[in-house]
Amino acid sequence: MKTFLLALGFSLICASSQVDPAEVTGDWHTILMGADDLEKISEYGEMRFHYRHLDCSDGGKKIDFTFYSKSNGECQKFFVRSSKGPHDIYEVKYKGQNFFQIEYLSDGVVVFYNINVDGNGKVTHMTVLASKEDNLSEEVHKKFEELTVENNIPKENIRHVIETDNCPDV
Repeated sequence: MKTFLLALGFSLICASSQVDPAEVTGDWHTILMGADDLEKISEYGEMRFHYRHLDCSDGGKKIDFTFYSKSNGECQKFFVRSSKGPHDIYEVKYKGQNFFQIEYLSDGVVVFYNINVDGNGKVTHMTVLASKEDNLSEEVHKKFEELTVENNIPKENIRHVIETDNCPDV
């Protein structure tokens, strides 16, 4: 029931989007993250990840993520496959159940809005900005801030995760 309510809430918050696989597939780097629970995206937080490659397939119905997360100072490589469900919401298992949607996709920049329900049932709302380049324009940075605040995540909860990304490339 909790999953249904989250999905329903997600569909009301997020507009429908069509994903162009060619725009999503490629090498990416996580630049910014925001969350209503800062512990989850702290430097060694369980939801702080460093994207390396995204692969969109099956007409946009699946997105594969290759990324690193740090544990005890060591980079650990992960691969997860998400599947699109109702209302253009993707689902993937990683540190619990995740429901996410692409909020913004343009010119080598993608912003995801994610709801994570961990193994204890704790719900965390997150925004993630990934880019094909390491630098962002002021306009893109501002867009991310706006999307983060629109999703009820305080602006002061945004972290520049690229600054601590010392994990290898894929």
